[in-house]
Amino acid sequence: MSELRLVSYEDKHAIFESDNDHTLFLLLLPVLEEDERVSEASFAIDHPQIGRPKLIIRVKKGKPEEIIRDALKTVEKQLEKMKKDLQKALKEGA
Repeated sequence: MSELRLVSYEDKHAIFESDNDHTLFLLLLPVLEEDERVSEASFAIDHPQIGRPKLIIRVKKGKPEEIIRDALKTVEKQLEKMKKDLQKALKEGA
């Protein structure tokens, strides 16, 4: 399980760091990019082998941490739907 930490916060701009790989950020980015409250979302890794991935978010309105929370809920729903669809497909194929 990835743990997110807030490492930098300014008005409308925040950087979160993960203690794990960047997989969570790859799931979050498309959701954040579709959110009209977000003006910029990206991630960076200082060093591919020893660096910790960082998620950078700049918002037009709202608080970055609330928008991240909303995006996490959306990703969770998407994954749950994928799980159900896969289980259904496996059941039908059996």
